[in-house]
Amino acid sequence: MTGPSPAPSPALAALLEDYRRADEALDRWHAEVWNPARTAHIAALAALDARPFTVTTPEYRNVVGGMAPARTYSTARKMDVAECRGVVSIPLDKQSDDPAWRRKYAAACELVAEADRIEAERQRLDEQHGVAALEAEEAERWKPVNAARDAIRAFQPASAAELIAKLEHLFPSTEPGDDPHGMMPIVLADLERLSEGQAA
Repeated sequence: MTGPSPAPSPALAALLEDYRRADEALDRWHAEVWNPARTAHIAALAALDARPFTVTTPEYRNVVGGMAPARTYSTARKMDVAECRGVVSIPLDKQSDDPAWRRKYAAACELVAEADRIEAERQRLDEQHGVAALEAEEAERWKPVNAARDAIRAFQPASAAELIAKLEHLFPSTEPGDDPHGMMPIVLADLERLSEGQAA
């Protein structure tokens, strides 16, 4: 566009102002409440994850007679935890009597117990930092923003000037990826031309 955008009608201006106020209120809440709380929560989870529990299982003879190598399992790797849960889930009467396998089974039991303790601690940290309440409050605080945006989307422009104002609100970004074909500047320029023609 080559000049300032035409002023929207009072009806559309009121809707745009409703959105501005709702969006600013949400931004303030994020800055004052959400961001500090989430930062503290993420730091607590990171400190927990920084202390993974590991066990090393011995070499043992597998069911086909080959030797399975010794391995180190960690609670930091989901696949390790899943494999150890699989070992622990085997009924005791189906377990091998091989002493090396028994040591592997015992190590798997240790790792699963620690993984369960870590998961319980994660849930405790979620509760301590009020994650569920924060997420519920955020969802509520988004409602007036979404309602204001929906009202603007539903607004039926009576002129090119109103349509320009509506489109500029709905498509404010100038990032290339948001308009890969570069159509919005063309549409807005055409609308501006039509708007000037109507005003003449």
